[in-house]
Amino acid sequence: MKNTEQDKKTLPNDLSVIEKELLKTDPRVLDGVKNKQALLRTVMSVSLQRTHSGPLPDSHTLEEYNRIIPNGAERIMIVFEKQSDHRMELEKKL
Repeated sequence: MKNTEQDKKTLPNDLSVIEKELLKTDPRVLDGVKNKQALLRTVMSVSLQRTHSGPLPDSHTLEEYNRIIPNGAERIMIVFEKQSDHRMELEKKL
């Protein structure tokens, strides 16, 4: 995949940030690495996968909803509470 001009401008800075973070973990982590840039590009391309089980999103996901949707987490909670109340009312009738 070819890098865009914007990627070429920002990539070295991104790689230096990754390098700094790795060196904070262990100052010797890159010792002996012949092609640091290739390694750092590989590290940069690794994705994070999280799993969660439950009726509601985890707190990190709720925070992300709040970031992109005004009161997103609160709106999700309101829908959840309404659905829960509705279900309990139906269970009472049965």
